[in-house]
Amino acid sequence: MEPGILIIGFCRPEKLISKARFLLDHTTACIHLSVDGIGPRFNSHLKDLVNRAHLEALRLKSTNPHRLKVTLATTNLGMFGHFHSAMNQAFEHHDSLIVIEDDVTFDLNFIISMKEGVKLLNQTLFSVHGFSSLAANRIGFPNFWYKSRYFQSWGWAITKENWTQAEKYLTQLPQPINDIDSIVFLKSKKIKVWNRRFAHTDDSQFSYRIQRYLFSKNLLTLHPVFRLSSNEGFGAADSTHTKFDPPKYLDAKRFANPPSSQKVGSSKLTKLMVCLDSNTWVGDGLLSKRSRFMGIRTGLKSFSRTLLNLLRQKNDS
Repeated sequence: MEPGILIIGFCRPEKLISKARFLLDHTTACIHLSVDGIGPRFNSHLKDLVNRAHLEALRLKSTNPHRLKVTLATTNLGMFGHFHSAMNQAFEHHDSLIVIEDDVTFDLNFIISMKEGVKLLNQTLFSVHGFSSLAANRIGFPNFWYKSRYFQSWGWAITKENWTQAEKYLTQLPQPINDIDSIVFLKSKKIKVWNRRFAHTDDSQFSYRIQRYLFSKNLLTLHPVFRLSSNEGFGAADSTHTKFDPPKYLDAKRFANPPSSQKVGSSKLTKLMVCLDSNTWVGDGLLSKRSRFMGIRTGLKSFSRTLLNLLRQKNDS
């Protein structure tokens, strides 16, 4: 059975509808369009955007009643609640889903790759993803899949079986990693980074819940060496977690060709890519700015400040 496609939307009606139209025009898949609702503390501008997203979704459904299924939340469910509800509803009709948020960018190769990649999933391979830190190369290197321990939400796919195993666990806030956990593949510094994130996880967080589940069950994910999808929500006022400027590795906008359907990269390639991920989008590596509160650079900065303060005190005296 062909995977269904789930588009998760909120307050970006133009992005939401443009992606739905692209998929209607270029695929034969059944498309589920789920839009979150209005919260009690929303200002008038945000309410207007959500209402427009609801209205545009209904208009699009009226012209595509057989292939497009639309779900409009009557209240604001929050990111996790929305994902959880939308995926459970979509999985009533499909054995696997391709999941896209309204600020994710992609082309047809992403859809082709997810359809092939989801066939490789099993009890230890949880999900398949489209994003990579590396844009499409111009030299002609072939694209490969590689296995990782990290979850990435900028375009991904999963089977109903794997989602069913995870979803009850995901309803609980992630607990910190402690000494009794058998997570031997994470070094102590990375555990501190992740525990800090888990401690600040709330209803607006979806991916950290899944990441904790992957750690606890020792599960893997599948990623392409070269990028198949990305995110255009950086620096936008309507973004939830990407209000800051886009990182440098997102400057290149090129998407790659699909990976060979059955080909997974060597162990050396996997180690190289996981190290790259850790120090870019995952943000738990030694060189990552997002984890440097525990890292060498922070220590050097702290030492410099202490030394400067001592010199100032000596000069004042």
